[in-house]
Amino acid sequence: LACAVLSLSLYQGAFTAEVLRAGIQAIAKGQWEAARSLGLSSAITLRKVILPQLVRITLPPLTNELVSLIKHSALVSVIAIFDLTNEGRTLVADTFLTFEVWFTVAALYLLLTLTLSACSRALARYLDPDQQGR
Repeated sequence: LACAVLSLSLYQGAFTAEVLRAGIQAIAKGQWEAARSLGLSSAITLRKVILPQLVRITLPPLTNELVSLIKHSALVSVIAIFDLTNEGRTLVADTFLTFEVWFTVAALYLLLTLTLSACSRALARYLDPDQQGR
């Protein structure tokens, strides 16, 4: 379990850090300068000016990373960690209903990832003022 958590954390953490770094760099330097010219402290600038823009910019790629983490956690079942894929394998061994079990497992993964994507899309639409009227 420790190896699985460590490897998934490092792998997904690297991608997530890169998404956040790119999101911060995507915010115009003028935003920082405008906040500084208004006399805002660094903490207030980050909280009130930068982070709202960062969330809107990085929400779609971060959702992709979450979906990727769900998919990669299925690979961890190879080392016998409790998850949906491992439970499906156990159920197939007990019942010999191969197609039914794997179809159900696939449908559950599909439902989970589609739900996360729909929630992300709704949140992105809510956060994007250009999309409000659509």
